[in-house]
Amino acid sequence: MGEFITAYPAERLPSGLGEVVAHHWWQRPDLIDVASPIFRWMEEGHEPGVLRAIKIVANTAIKHGVLIHTGDVDPENRSREDLLSWTISALRHESGRAGLGEVLTPDPMCDLMSYIALDVDNLPDGAWLNDPASGAGGMFRSAAQRLREAGRDPHSFRWALQDIDPMSAAGAAVNVMVWDLGIGAVVSCGDTLSEGDLTMRALAHQQAAFEHRDRMVAAASTAAALHQVEQLIGRATADGAAA
Repeated sequence: MGEFITAYPAERLPSGLGEVVAHHWWQRPDLIDVASPIFRWMEEGHEPGVLRAIKIVANTAIKHGVLIHTGDVDPENRSREDLLSWTISALRHESGRAGLGEVLTPDPMCDLMSYIALDVDNLPDGAWLNDPASGAGGMFRSAAQRLREAGRDPHSFRWALQDIDPMSAAGAAVNVMVWDLGIGAVVSCGDTLSEGDLTMRALAHQQAAFEHRDRMVAAASTAAALHQVEQLIGRATADGAAA
């Protein structure tokens, strides 16, 4: 992946990364929908100088090992660090963090809280883990690692992440894929205090997103089949005319 990104010319980087996002959309359309605030810049027009700056930032991040933490084939290795939570918090102005009541909990503190609060030996498969103010999901990174250390599979549980900030919720959606929490993980954006638990809304959105994807797959398959028939008819017609 690093070679793929660094080889792309600056002016084509948005479309190239868009292909990567599209690939993940086929796998988890519900999460990519929630994560759209992070990827929306790829659909915007940018001056050449801005694109060159974006390329420099991307290449620098790759050079300094960002894919060591996010691109490993082993989800346990991808879950050792929460880079996205730190990035979102660091790029936001202090007044913006204060207005959202945002406080970034350091990874070691999340790890300690998971060890104290999570009874991994007695947690039944299928149990829900719910964070109503998840930020980009740092607590669930620690919880998933704690489960893996105990020989439990994060895919065996249900995960519900919710945050009032669209960018933080977008980060949580990306992290769910990076940390491989499984199909049982859903992310929603909303105000827990005024709206309550949005898990059911997130589940409904997940179902609708997968149904929409399946309709697109069926339509694409039909279009491909029709194109193949048209080619066969064209060849048959040409052969008949030649005879």
